[in-house]
Amino acid sequence: TEMFEAPAESMGLTLHVESIPTIVEGKNRHHLRQVLNNLLDNAIKFTPAGGRIDVRLAHDTAAGQAVLTVANTGAGIDAADLPLIFERFYQCDKSRQREQGKRGTGLGLSICQTIVEAHGGTIGVRSVPDEQTTLTVTLPLAE
Repeated sequence: TEMFEAPAESMGLTLHVESIPTIVEGKNRHHLRQVLNNLLDNAIKFTPAGGRIDVRLAHDTAAGQAVLTVANTGAGIDAADLPLIFERFYQCDKSRQREQGKRGTGLGLSICQTIVEAHGGTIGVRSVPDEQTTLTVTLPLAE
């Protein structure tokens, strides 16, 4: 998350990181880092100036899972788009994006889903229009 502090600050965003040390079953540490990078990059792209991004890593010992959440304030994601955002090349309504020059390829969340599922986890999204979008990744804890 440290490498995203300067870009967030330059966009007028508050990046708040709350973490609890957690060990997950990771087949490829680089790929797991890519998931966090993609989620933070999206949060920065789609959070308006003055907004907030919250990152939290916790462990649910009872369920045997690490739970990563990345939440950002802003326009949110339309309900019609929610079931589609993990599809390859899918991009939400262009009018809701911060700047047209900051559009991606529509592959980031699809890549995240593939990596998370390869590690035995899940990824999901919850969005409240004009309030907040939260992406949640669950991964098995190391034994």
